[in-house]
Amino acid sequence: LHMAFEFAVKRSYIKNNPCKKIDRPKKEQKEMQYYKSEEIFKLLDNITEYSSYIPVLLSLTTGMRQAEIAALTWYNVDLENGFIKVDAQIQKIGDKLEELTLKSTSSYRTIAMFDYTIEALRKHKAAQEGVIPNLKYVCSNGDGSPYNPDTLGSNYRRLMKVYNLCDRLGLKYIRFHDLRHSHASFLIANK
Repeated sequence: LHMAFEFAVKRSYIKNNPCKKIDRPKKEQKEMQYYKSEEIFKLLDNITEYSSYIPVLLSLTTGMRQAEIAALTWYNVDLENGFIKVDAQIQKIGDKLEELTLKSTSSYRTIAMFDYTIEALRKHKAAQEGVIPNLKYVCSNGDGSPYNPDTLGSNYRRLMKVYNLCDRLGLKYIRFHDLRHSHASFLIANK
């Protein structure tokens, strides 16, 4: 509406944009939610057979964002020394997925992995090798192309809500994005 009135002002149909005198409603802050340590391991232990396992594992144990997980390549995973280098993100631009640089210099980082994560990624890579042509992405479709970051969230949501995993495990539902907060709370609780 604001843009339409601005157009009318530029064309001299009206003198002033009435939208400029209106206060925008405050954006509702979503409450940060997270899983506690025991809930994290309960969840991970019960989803190992689902396609959401590796993305959820990475978010919970490294704090990576969806777009960063989608862009993670095996080249940036050092299983021998236990580090992940975060240097890209996948975003949907129009109808295509594009690998982009990160938004800020502080987003570029190297993350130390837990032994639990290293072992899971070793098994995952072994399962992918020979099945996925031109293996590049840690989380990929059957043809080797990267996941849409939104797909990571929708697969997780389906697993937790449609397949009733929350109810079966006695866990509250939190968004995929909130898994990052679980990682932070786990680190604080175990320092």
